[in-house]
Amino acid sequence: MVRIPFFLGWRLSTLRNGIQDSLAYRWDFFLRLFGSALVPAIVQFTLWYSAFKLGSAETLGGNTYAELVAYTATSMLFSQLRTGDQDFTIDDMIRTGTFSAALLRPVRPLEFIYLRSMGEKLSVMILASLIAITASIFTSMHFSHFLQGLGIAILGNIIHFQIGCAVVTLAFYWEQSYAAIMTKNIIVSLLSGEMIPLHFFPENLTWLWKGLPFYLYIYGPTQIALGRWTGGDVTHQLWIALAWIAGLGLLVRMLWSYSIRRYQALGG
Repeated sequence: MVRIPFFLGWRLSTLRNGIQDSLAYRWDFFLRLFGSALVPAIVQFTLWYSAFKLGSAETLGGNTYAELVAYTATSMLFSQLRTGDQDFTIDDMIRTGTFSAALLRPVRPLEFIYLRSMGEKLSVMILASLIAITASIFTSMHFSHFLQGLGIAILGNIIHFQIGCAVVTLAFYWEQSYAAIMTKNIIVSLLSGEMIPLHFFPENLTWLWKGLPFYLYIYGPTQIALGRWTGGDVTHQLWIALAWIAGLGLLVRMLWSYSIRRYQALGG
């Protein structure tokens, strides 16, 4: 019998437990999944229908009706990869003192929380891949393009978690960081491409989304999956994502190594 080293074994076990948790309540999992994906999609579909069918527009932001519908449908496949309440979970653990239990485990607490949440995301990735395979049969989408977009979306998921970990350190100084997390989530919804395609931004405001990594969550992967970003564009986005991960990794390590000194859990 092959013995799995501890450094690998606990990570695989955490991922497995995350998958089991997400599937333990299947109806709840699918309702949350489709509910959170459908809300922005319905807003976009309504906008496209109003502009093209009721308003008789031929193009909107340089796109046809079919292109914008394809964008909305494809973005739904990636929108659920970046979602998650890990930052709220960490904030609550710090506020209530239950973070002490995480510190006592012989594993890195932030990595444990991330891997556990990734168990659910693996289920989402499998479902999204099945939908993409079906779409590639009946539409012009290439599954290889979807896989490239999925790779960027996974890196975006890591960035999303890192930014959440940086923001949640405010809980060590304030009573809680709920307001800061909510503000961050609102900004992400706007600048990730979840609410509207980012090329709708005026030319003089494109720096708002190009200068931040949020577009790597949804807009970038969607453009890649639809074949609008190919070859060198994909490689360029890959290096940008890796650079953000490296930089944010250092920032999170610095913030937590300093902020954790303020943590106290009394009573119990």
